Amino acid sequence: MDSKDTILYAVFGVVLLVLLGALALQYAENRAMRRVLIDHTIAELDRRYEAARRVEEAEVATLRSSLAEALDHIATIQGLSRTERELIGRARSLVDQLLRATTVKGLSFE
Repeated sequence: MDSKDTILYAVFGVVLLVLLGALALQYAENRAMRRVLIDHTIAELDRRYEAARRVEEAEVATLRSSLAEALDHIATIQGLSRTERELIGRARSLVDQLLRATTVKGLSFE
């Protein structure tokens, strides 16, 4: 091997190392960007879930209030028997239990 070949191989080796280094940096940057994108997506999904949960809780509270008002209105009807009043009380209790279970399990009314 003469000195020209040695220099040529050395230059080729340096160019190859620079290209491999650039490729490694690009890979690391892409990995970092993917990680940032994944983190951002997870954070956005979490924000949307919390917003939906708050809306659902507000809807359940409104529904509970409306049903309680309706049952209270029925309870004010004159001439209801004791059994009918007990049934209204049980209905109110069941409505509260149902709406609490719905809130806890994350179900929604549609």
